[in-house]
Amino acid sequence: MIYSVIIPSYNRCKLLAEAIDSVLQQNFHALEIIVIDDGSRDGTAEMITQRYPQALYSQVRYFRQSNQGPAAARNRGIREAKGELIAFLDSDDIWLENKIQTELLLLERFPEADMLAGNASTFVENKLRSKDTFAQREILFNQQQPRFFDWSIKIMQLGPVCCTSGMTFRKTALLLLGSNPFDEALRLDEDWDLEFRFFSQFKGLLYPQIICTRRVFNDGTRHFYSASGQTKSIKEQQQIWQQQKNIISRYLGNPKWNDDTEQCFQQRKEQLTELLIQNI
Repeated sequence: MIYSVIIPSYNRCKLLAEAIDSVLQQNFHALEIIVIDDGSRDGTAEMITQRYPQALYSQVRYFRQSNQGPAAARNRGIREAKGELIAFLDSDDIWLENKIQTELLLLERFPEADMLAGNASTFVENKLRSKDTFAQREILFNQQQPRFFDWSIKIMQLGPVCCTSGMTFRKTALLLLGSNPFDEALRLDEDWDLEFRFFSQFKGLLYPQIICTRRVFNDGTRHFYSASGQTKSIKEQQQIWQQQKNIISRYLGNPKWNDDTEQCFQQRKEQLTELLIQNI
């Protein structure tokens, strides 16, 4: 079984190296690291060539494209992937050393799982924001045991349930969403949009172990939105609310939802509408 790890990156040369190294330090060797350089201008290509020469690091595969955003970069990585399992790692995040081994054991215990989502700690500008992201998102685990996603998880009404860098998919399931599973028209919340579609069709297993460190920097690499933790302008906040409303509108009437779930998402859409009206 091959693990394909997709790392999209834009102008994060130093952080990218730390992300790659965190994968290479896993106690698992049947893997490939697919770096999608989304139009960087900071010497990323030279860093990859010098730090990871193919003679020594054949598992590191590098691809460059014009800047198209994280959704397009991840889709390119999926197309290039050779593995049966596809994991994502953002270029400013790092995996803890037990990440892959933890997931292999979980796949043995839960062979029906189509996706795994691990927990993370979160740092903003190197300051701890949350030591337990799932707890911050009020996702509960019975006696710290894994649980399958269900639509009662309230945070889904507000944004993504999972940390993208903690998500691992069976490739066969992911590709059933289409040749481009991530919506490339979205530059924000593309992971949330994918969750709506994936969780409507497949089983996602959430587990409470922290296997990833999310790191957020106001480093100027985001073209269409500011970094998490940064003060949002009224215009940017309106764009976020409008996009969230649009995403929810796509999925209202989901046949997998019961009446209560449908009502909760309808109410959230109405709340977003009111916020947009109040902040014109």
